[in-house]
Amino acid sequence: MEIRGQPCISTRITPDAAWHHHCVTYDGAEVRYYYDARLVAERKCELRTSTGPFLVGNGFRGVVDEVAIFDRALSPAEIRKLYQMGETGVLLAVLH
Repeated sequence: MEIRGQPCISTRITPDAAWHHHCVTYDGAEVRYYYDARLVAERKCELRTSTGPFLVGNGFRGVVDEVAIFDRALSPAEIRKLYQMGETGVLLAVLH
């Protein structure tokens, strides 16, 4: 994952042809990357707002579906729930 062209989180995920759930959270101090609802990377990182474009999947080979942006960092339980909904083919629902 890159922020303004600079690496923020590095992962060693091996690409395959299966569906996978990717989730990135930021709580004001740390960026966390979840892959299929499992925390695989985290790092302290300072993010700043920008007027530049927001890109999702830039350089990604595959299909990006159901992108969602929340106004807070989701909890691990909420991320797990989203992952499970995706496995059953349920579209994104509002979390309470």
